[in-house]
Amino acid sequence: MNMNIETIQSCSIAYIRQIGAYGEDNIQTMEQLKQWAKANNLMNSKAVIFGICKQKALTPSFPEAWPSISWS
Repeated sequence: MNMNIETIQSCSIAYIRQIGAYGEDNIQTMEQLKQWAKANNLMNSKAVIFGICKQKALTPSFPEAWPSISWS
């Protein structure tokens, strides 16, 4: 696993916590967040959406258990 550290500008964050297996529920959660952001005029050219997944407590620690970040 290659690790990268990136510095991002200070910003406000809106989030929804989705607990459970990956799949359809994650898609619905992301769509719910996008709809809320659109309704609050937050979906613009500067908007960034990222997901942070928390690993199970039984997985190895450092660095494998660090959250993964995906940008879209």
